[in-house]
Amino acid sequence: MLNTFKKGNQEWWIGLDDAGIRANEQYTHIKDPILRVGYKIKEDELVDQKDLIGAMQFRHNIKFFDQEKIPSKETIEQIIKESHLYVPHKNNLIAINIKVWGPEFHKEKETMVLSTVCGPARDHYLKGGGKFYGDYNALKARYDEWRDLTIKGDNTKMQKWRNEYGLNFNEQVRAPYLLAFTQRHREPTETQKERGYMPWVWENNEGENAQCRWFLPAGMQAYGITLLSAYRGLYASFCRCFTMKPFLYTKIFEDVLDKDYISGHIFLLGIGYKDYRVAYYCDKNKASVEEYVKWQAK
Repeated sequence: MLNTFKKGNQEWWIGLDDAGIRANEQYTHIKDPILRVGYKIKEDELVDQKDLIGAMQFRHNIKFFDQEKIPSKETIEQIIKESHLYVPHKNNLIAINIKVWGPEFHKEKETMVLSTVCGPARDHYLKGGGKFYGDYNALKARYDEWRDLTIKGDNTKMQKWRNEYGLNFNEQVRAPYLLAFTQRHREPTETQKERGYMPWVWENNEGENAQCRWFLPAGMQAYGITLLSAYRGLYASFCRCFTMKPFLYTKIFEDVLDKDYISGHIFLLGIGYKDYRVAYYCDKNKASVEEYVKWQAK
């Protein structure tokens, strides 16, 4: 349960996160309670996001996007173009691919959100041999209940539901615009070759295509996109918590699945307007900066 208290003009909370819920005894693998602190994000607390610090303060990873108020395709195109112009890539060689799944793919996203199921009881739905493994309708029913209770904001009923079912979902994958980041072989594009890109810059750097090195430029460009979105009053939320299963197939995953349904790496960034029917809490249980930043003495 979350306990709230006032601090200045913000409503702070302290309590257990979703990993600490007490699910029905039929479920196993209940994690220990995790203490978290943060504050409630209110619409009237929006900062001036037209400068860099303001954009960074505005940016929060939200779950619920407005499904009716949709940014224009031109706005998203402009954000991506600006990120292309201003976010650096080593040697100007691109190690990522980005596919943009717009509002017309809402059905695929409704299936995909089921693959984000998490919580102590998730194995019953996603692990072979689980009580509800492969049962799309059972998982969809739990998701519909969870979503309805979250939007209504009835914390008492939601806590009861969580105690019974032990589940949660990452709704942000239903954003109007969903950007899927995957690895691209790092080499000059045709445009760069036509402009005379020097081969020696990349021919001796095949090691840069090691599987996980693309995460660095992907993360940089994705964060740049979140700030450029915030500048326009839009939210951009990350998601990497999902499990790909045959009964939850969606074409959004098609680039990273092999014949045995083993996935490669992919992460998602959703962009849109925030759904203000839902209360949002900003987690501020951060490490201290001194715990990981070390000034070196001469």
